[in-house]
Amino acid sequence: MKTTRYLAILTVAALLGACAKPDASSPADNAGAPQAAAPAAPALSEADQAYQDAKRLLDANAQGQQLTDAVNLLLKSSAAGNGDAKVLLAKLYRDGVGIAPNPPEAVNLLLSAAASGNAAAAYELGLSYEKGLGIEKNPGEALNNYLKAAQGGNKDAMFKVAEAFRTGAGTAASNEEATNWYRKAADAGHEEAALKLKELESK
Repeated sequence: MKTTRYLAILTVAALLGACAKPDASSPADNAGAPQAAAPAAPALSEADQAYQDAKRLLDANAQGQQLTDAVNLLLKSSAAGNGDAKVLLAKLYRDGVGIAPNPPEAVNLLLSAAASGNAAAAYELGLSYEKGLGIEKNPGEALNNYLKAAQGGNKDAMFKVAEAFRTGAGTAASNEEATNWYRKAADAGHEEAALKLKELESK
């Protein structure tokens, strides 16, 4: 009787232990389990893809039919609203590369892209106003656009703002403001700004 009761107690204990034991699968058990797929990169829009393809061709110094293809891709992308495509196409219109020169159309493209907050467009628009490319020279508007581009992180625009304050182009001359902007440009990696900053600080 005691033996039977003892065996019953052992059986119950064994059952309880089996229930409490965590179900730890060995690495071998998981080897064949399907792994979660990495999230796929978002697909480029048709306009973005056209811009990337055009930029790739131009970066490779495309000539002939490839240059024509790049221009057509930029026309397609810019028409769909891609700001970077508008900037690149504007440069081609301005310089007459792969397309007939048309500085006023370049300015129109830059105005459109800059209005959407494109810093590169604001910088190029500043150049247009500064040099009178496709639009009448206007130092004040040049500075306004350089400031917009600089606030968007464009280091070349920061340098241009510094130069404007140093020379008084479109604004009152101010060595203090010039120094501040040379420093910002230098901190962003603009080498010429770093040299100009040393010159000003040594005076």
